Amino acid sequence: MKKYKIRPYLAAALALVMVLCMMLVTGCSGESDGSDPAETGEVAVNPLTGQTSEEGFDENALNQRVAAFVVENSPESRPQWGMDDAEYSPDIVLQGEVEAGITRTLWMYADYNKLPEIIGPMRSARPPYIRFSELFDAVFIHWGQSSSKGMYVGANTVFKQDGVDHINQMSFDESVGLFDRDHTRSVSMEHTGILYGSKVPEALEKAGFRTEPEEYT
Repeated sequence: MKKYKIRPYLAAALALVMVLCMMLVTGCSGESDGSDPAETGEVAVNPLTGQTSEEGFDENALNQRVAAFVVENSPESRPQWGMDDAEYSPDIVLQGEVEAGITRTLWMYADYNKLPEIIGPMRSARPPYIRFSELFDAVFIHWGQSSSKGMYVGANTVFKQDGVDHINQMSFDESVGLFDRDHTRSVSMEHTGILYGSKVPEALEKAGFRTEPEEYT
């Protein structure tokens, strides 16, 4: 899977292009009326990749929201857990800078019931990633976040102002067992945070978030 490095100020432009492309795909497939492909017999299309149900996309996933995960991209973090999963690699991988030339990635999945066993290393949220995910009505999952200070508007402010549904390891109920640390690698602590993909549906239920995409509500 190719990964493209996108600077924060280009993320919005890229997102707009992707949304326009998806609108064209939706219009051509005849799904713009909000009908359920499972009932009409029409071909369901993955909103993130264009993969059809005939090619293996589960049409039931159209009734659920996109899930987005912040994953580290430093050399010490590679290979990331879940990137090369044979069945459930990310639908979209967005790479962008945070501070001092450091990059992180945002992994997005149209079907949160089909995730890798482990995703990580999980890292903290930044505003550009949050705003990109909002274009897809995604639930945002992360380990920590940047905070507003002075003229800088941090992730904590964006979450609050935009009313983003998000799960932060730093404050989430540990009884779900969503997050953990893997110490099998000889790396420092910040490169060890992981997430268990099978726990995501339970975590969303625990958080009480809306699980259907906006067009279904």
